[in-house]
Amino acid sequence: MKIKQITFIAYKTLIINNITLLKITFGEISLLLGIGTGLKPAPTQQEKEISFIACNLYSATSL
Repeated sequence: MKIKQITFIAYKTLIINNITLLKITFGEISLLLGIGTGLKPAPTQQEKEISFIACNLYSATSL
């Protein structure tokens, strides 16, 4: 039950900030694969905060 509630919050956040979160997700996948490093400009403060929230939501849903 707890995981379903957290997943709903993550889904809601994804809909509200869909463009930014998709950009951050793509950037993280590129870094994990070792491609595209150095090609992305430095993230803005808002992108850093959203990335932090997205990482926390991902960690909470993987429990």
